[in-house]
Amino acid sequence: MRVAPSLTSQLSGIVLRNLSRRGRVFTVSLGQRTTTVTLQSGAPLPVQTPTGLETITVGHTLRIGTSRPDLTRTSDAVRCQGATASNAETGAPALAAVDGTPATGWQPVRLPATLTAPVPAGERLLGHVTVVWGRLWPGVTGPNVPPAPDPVKTLRASSYALQVCDDGRTWRTVAKVTGVTNRITDVLRFGPVRARYVRLRLTKGSQKPLTKTTAVPNPPPTTPMLEELTVTR
Repeated sequence: MRVAPSLTSQLSGIVLRNLSRRGRVFTVSLGQRTTTVTLQSGAPLPVQTPTGLETITVGHTLRIGTSRPDLTRTSDAVRCQGATASNAETGAPALAAVDGTPATGWQPVRLPATLTAPVPAGERLLGHVTVVWGRLWPGVTGPNVPPAPDPVKTLRASSYALQVCDDGRTWRTVAKVTGVTNRITDVLRFGPVRARYVRLRLTKGSQKPLTKTTAVPNPPPTTPMLEELTVTR
């Protein structure tokens, strides 16, 4: 099992109780500074951490440092800011697109959809935006059946616009992307502009919705997934 915990200041902590993996039962508690993994029952549990491989035995606790991207000095003007979205899937909120890690992402329920991120005072001159999109791996078809290694689908917006705003009311489009279906990372450059807000307006996705089948009764959503939005000067 691989554990690389990360939190921002918006969350004081998360506790995941009675998780199970191959006959083992354990609890993971994410804190602002330290994350613990405690094995409650089962064989010794190997855990890959950012600092190396560790093994936990029953009744013992492994301590791992919690990453805090919001405390790391960065040139990214929107990192860990209060992003909002017009709509979002459960568990994929707007904040996940600006939290400094690709492990989480924002995914709208439907299109068109917008994600808006404020820019802190004093960091208003912008000219470089990086957009990292998510991917969809094949699902599990049955108990104890490993998923297939492919095909892996890119969950991105094939058409969208990047907009900026300085007065809170009037939006200006500074970049457009159209007809791109497979690229994971978009790098958008434009003449430096002053802005208090940055917005992505997604109008078309790259994937068709999956249909329910006997093997996959509840298929995952295939709307675009924005893993990370980075905005710099």
